[in-house]
Amino acid sequence: MSAGMKRWFKYVAGACALTLLGGITLVAYSSYPASGSAATGSRLDSMQQSPQWRGESFGNELARMDGSYWEMLKLQFAKTHSAPEQPIKVQPRKRSDFDEPPQTGLRVTWFGHSSFLVEIDARRILVDPVWGERASPLSWAGPRRFFEPPIPLEQLPELDAIVISHDHYDHLDYPTVVQLRESKAPWVVPLGIGAHLEYWGVPSSKIIELDWWQPTPLGDVTLTCTPARHFSGHSLLFAVQNATLWAGWAMKSSQHNVYYSGDNALHPEVGDIGTQLGTFDITLMETGAYNAP
Repeated sequence: MSAGMKRWFKYVAGACALTLLGGITLVAYSSYPASGSAATGSRLDSMQQSPQWRGESFGNELARMDGSYWEMLKLQFAKTHSAPEQPIKVQPRKRSDFDEPPQTGLRVTWFGHSSFLVEIDARRILVDPVWGERASPLSWAGPRRFFEPPIPLEQLPELDAIVISHDHYDHLDYPTVVQLRESKAPWVVPLGIGAHLEYWGVPSSKIIELDWWQPTPLGDVTLTCTPARHFSGHSLLFAVQNATLWAGWAMKSSQHNVYYSGDNALHPEVGDIGTQLGTFDITLMETGAYNAP
């Protein structure tokens, strides 16, 4: 190979390397601060005492079963129904809709995907609120919502608690947290997620982190963190998957009982949840695409 050709190849290789580095830098910069923060110090020490801790991260009681990554990619790119063909009908809501408490003492308002307002015996619990445009750390890439939120965040009634199931972007949303961080309501979350919330400006005094089966009182309602079979991961800047815990939630008063599964798959403790914390008046359960119909 001639000296000129060698110089040309070096130039192309250098340009490609710079382009790659620039792309990585752009993505990392664009994802800041939405990618959150890793747990450190006493928070990490507490996490490592959990029965769910598996040496370097959290794990499931019943291990995940992952199929072929390449088969997943093939199906992802081959799918033809990735977006609705017609606009989704949405029932708009406003604050005055919640002025009168539910006559039965129990009401659930669904805002789309996994976002709910659970009204249970005079307590209002906002679950997995996602009001952002994309389920992504990037404002310009990632899954985009199909419809505007049925109610603006500022129109929500006064909240008694904000509950998070896990830190995937379609359940823990940075722009939504920023808008809600001035709320007086406590944030009730699985272990480790408090690191994200504090990083985004939520005071530590308003964060309650729980392990599976741990309860916390909310007036006359008890919130219990329940086992789930899933995984976690929120940051592009630190690579450890499952650095925070995932969970479902039981919300029980003397009159009513609600269960939210969070992202979940079948595992033996599903029955234990019903035995120990049921019977439930309402079950909010995620559904997933396990296979082609």
